Amino acid sequence: GRTSRSETVIAGHAIHNDLISLKMRHYRVVDSSFLYKVSGEESAPPSLKDGVKCVLGKDMPKTHDSVNDSRMAMELLHAYMAAGGKQTAPITRSPKRGGQGGGQPDTNGPETLFVHRVPKGTSAEYVKKMFINHCSVMPSKMGELTFGADFGKVVVHFPSAALADACFEALRGAPKLDKGGREQKQVFIKKTGEGMFVRRNGKGKKAA
Repeated sequence: GRTSRSETVIAGHAIHNDLISLKMRHYRVVDSSFLYKVSGEESAPPSLKDGVKCVLGKDMPKTHDSVNDSRMAMELLHAYMAAGGKQTAPITRSPKRGGQGGGQPDTNGPETLFVHRVPKGTSAEYVKKMFINHCSVMPSKMGELTFGADFGKVVVHFPSAALADACFEALRGAPKLDKGGREQKQVFIKKTGEGMFVRRNGKGKKAA
């Protein structure tokens, strides 16, 4: 029989990532990543690891365990409900291992997308919501949106290379190659009609 129906409530952490991987559309969810905030990054959802460490005082295992992930997400939800719908402890983001610059996150890895030629007046929050609306995937982190004389650019991080790739594929339009041979797509802003480009990082795929 079916394990999930339209009235089934699915609970977890960053469930949208699982749904996009499963190619599943579901509207009854309770997601702990939307209930907790990272200190100093109010628009950024915390990782499950950081939430569990700071709120529950527990360490996540180094080896990925989906069953344990589900249990820890439920504990975060129970803690939130027990506190009357409030965050009980500040959450700080743990430093990422590897990457560039002595442990800094990789800004050109396959788990990122590079957004450039961003029109002036566009906010990082708008770029973030663009991915959520177009791809149903929430970025794990937004880099700093910086502007030059005419346009801006920002590196957008995703929880995995697979999700970054799925988000790029979900953007409308056929990809074209930039001067470096990397795929990119143009996305238009509805209010102004101006366009910005989203480039696939890492090895990626080659446009036909």
